[in-house]
Amino acid sequence: MNISTFQSNLDFIKSLYFHEEWKDEKCKEKIVEAIEECNQKILDAFGWSMHKLDKHKPSFEAVEKVVKKFPSTLTYENHGRIPIQSAAAARNITKEYLTILAKEGVRQKVGGEEARGGLLTIEPKSDGYNTLQFMCSFVAKEVDDRERYDITFLQVFKELRKIGLLHKNDIYEQQLLYFCCNNDTWKRFTYLLDWDHTALFTTRVEGDPLIHKLRDFREDFCLALETGFRYHQSIGGLLY
Repeated sequence: MNISTFQSNLDFIKSLYFHEEWKDEKCKEKIVEAIEECNQKILDAFGWSMHKLDKHKPSFEAVEKVVKKFPSTLTYENHGRIPIQSAAAARNITKEYLTILAKEGVRQKVGGEEARGGLLTIEPKSDGYNTLQFMCSFVAKEVDDRERYDITFLQVFKELRKIGLLHKNDIYEQQLLYFCCNNDTWKRFTYLLDWDHTALFTTRVEGDPLIHKLRDFREDFCLALETGFRYHQSIGGLLY
């Protein structure tokens, strides 16, 4: 059965009962049960599909239409992840998909009042990072893809900032510099640092200053030191 035939059947049934031409209530109950079951399957289908946006590439307008019509698809889980988290980890990440999912997620209170549309929801396949921290730290497996990922996430951050979903105080409260102090996430790191270079000092990770938490990671440690001297040369960078 195709969609037009299904719609035709629904219109026929609706008309039949609306005009009281068919009065069998048992029949009506079974039809309603079938429609409810069908509706759940439709939600499931769209829910799964929301985790594969990078594969079937719907238009951005279509994504907005679906999440507005079926808000529950924003919280449909696939291996513990919600759609915005799958979009962030996709092979072909897209700024627009992530932005739409975050924006609509806020409207639907995905993850709760304080979860900012799922941005502050824990990413189940990370070490306790939330979605925003995951987007800071994520590095493509393929070396050739890493710069593209960095550029795309940078664009996402700029858009989230523009629509008020990325805040300046996130940089230290969410320890974002710690998560992106890496050569492969350099564009994200410098963007956040330019926004608030004082976060080099104010960021605490498990109670320790940022530079202390990076000392076991030679490249990241050197990167933080170099950046510290660039922004705070007069006080010896981060050597305090």
